[in-house]
Amino acid sequence: MKKTCLCLLAVLMLFAFCSCEVAPDRGDLMKNIAAAEAEGKELDDVFCKAQTAFAMELFRACAADSKGESILISPLSVHAALAMTANGASGETLAEMESLLGGELSVTELNAYYLEYIDSLPIENTCKVGITNSIWYNQSYDLEMREDFLQTNVTYYGAQAYDVPFGKSAVEQINKWANLHTDGMIEKILDEMDEESPIYLVNALTFEAGWTRGFEKRFIQNETFRDLQGNEQTAQMMYAKQYAYYETEGAAGFALGYGENSRFWFFAVLPDEGVDLYTFIESFDASAYARFLSSRREDETVLVGLPKFGYQFDMELQDVLAALGMPSAFQNADFSRMCDASLSLDKVIHKTFIELDENGTRAAAVTVDTTKSIDLPKCDHTVVLNRPFVYLIADALTGAPIFIGTVTSV
Repeated sequence: MKKTCLCLLAVLMLFAFCSCEVAPDRGDLMKNIAAAEAEGKELDDVFCKAQTAFAMELFRACAADSKGESILISPLSVHAALAMTANGASGETLAEMESLLGGELSVTELNAYYLEYIDSLPIENTCKVGITNSIWYNQSYDLEMREDFLQTNVTYYGAQAYDVPFGKSAVEQINKWANLHTDGMIEKILDEMDEESPIYLVNALTFEAGWTRGFEKRFIQNETFRDLQGNEQTAQMMYAKQYAYYETEGAAGFALGYGENSRFWFFAVLPDEGVDLYTFIESFDASAYARFLSSRREDETVLVGLPKFGYQFDMELQDVLAALGMPSAFQNADFSRMCDASLSLDKVIHKTFIELDENGTRAAAVTVDTTKSIDLPKCDHTVVLNRPFVYLIADALTGAPIFIGTVTSV
């Protein structure tokens, strides 16, 4: 199957204590908690716009802090993980989180939307998307967890919860959980853990999908990619004739569908020659993204050139999220609806992995004669990604990007 494999271990949220009592040998806090009957909320423009606004703001902030490296984030996964966490917040902390995540939406409304959204994700052979969540409590502390918090996260987000002593054994268990829920694409996320932390909240999102219209191996050849510093690199460029050309202020691009039903789309956005990548990204907000999508010309063909690429990325998001509007979660926080201890968010660690090629097999290799000449299809437009570019994987159901990244080198 021609496919793109993209896997994300999205968010590892570490909490810190302001105060707590030690109580060894606690039992299983979750043994009496099960998902309850609940009704989802139909996805509408309010939720979709909230997701998109958060996605573009988070991407622009992360790109500005990336120091020129290729990045990949999943706004969807960060958004969902924070919505889960917001169910334990109160007061100013809750108000800030709700404002950042949903504008005027309450966390109760976000829960209902996510119940509907997660249930809608496809698990077909040609397109598989999954969101999994887990909450890990440090058994060494006397945490009186709020049952409402646990019940809400199990019901609306399918969260699993574990009560374990933090240390080497917990590291192994969390890594095993991550490996299982990312289909083996991320084998380990922790080398060690802070045994003084009370809670780890982990969110995993996996994406694996075949191209709706794939690339033929005879249209793959080695070409030059000029990286952000102007250095020439060799890239295996995949060519295909497509019918989704985009042209907006300062950039051109194309779209490639995933799966039999094309619910998810890969969008490439190539800044014009002479336009600085980060100057473009600075202006690429939710409104600019909407203008890009509306510029689609289905009646004009485009010859697309997409390099094979793959990389891992990790970033701590606490400073970015504080700057975007939720600083109190990291200091003077109120998570009193989570447990009876005084907690604050300590770190938000985001880890991602992507592998994109013509057939999606990570071990695959294609040897190409660099002198071979290829007769490429004739098209109305040509967009070859042979210099730094932005890419998005968006959900046609909401219009919101679930992944956004940059490729600055190959």
